[in-house]
Amino acid sequence: PIRFRGARVAAGTITRIDDEDTTNNHRVTVGWDHFLGKKWFVNVVGIEWYRDPFQNVGDRWTATAGLGYEIVDTPRTSWSVTAGPAWQATRWDSAPVDGEDSADSLALRVGTRFDHDLTKSIDFHAYYNAFFTDEASGTYTHHFDTGVEIELTSDFDVNVAWVWDR
Repeated sequence: PIRFRGARVAAGTITRIDDEDTTNNHRVTVGWDHFLGKKWFVNVVGIEWYRDPFQNVGDRWTATAGLGYEIVDTPRTSWSVTAGPAWQATRWDSAPVDGEDSADSLALRVGTRFDHDLTKSIDFHAYYNAFFTDEASGTYTHHFDTGVEIELTSDFDVNVAWVWDR
């Protein structure tokens, strides 16, 4: 049996202290996995847009593809790993006078995704992606997102997460 899995993630953080932004970043990720069997899948396409002026990132677009393996797939727990090529284009908010204000390069992506239902209404997740690029694009980027989602009612959830970008 062949399965398909789609993913959509949108996250943004804005923090102000005394009318001054101290955090302002946004990320939108979409992807599509096509399962070749019970465990192996192809990451047919993944696209991500990221912005973080505090890291000097005006816009970063990333397109991915690759191969994945579902290590655990039970009704309560799923854990998969992926790897494959990517293309990353970054526009920086500021650059040296004679420097480039953008760069693009091929990249290698490795990642893992872990989801576990702690209870009927509380889910835990941990996602990690690393992109290894050329020096002009920053050499590497990391994104780690972990947290819990608590279903309060059928229409209302509370998400508590910790996100690390480097």
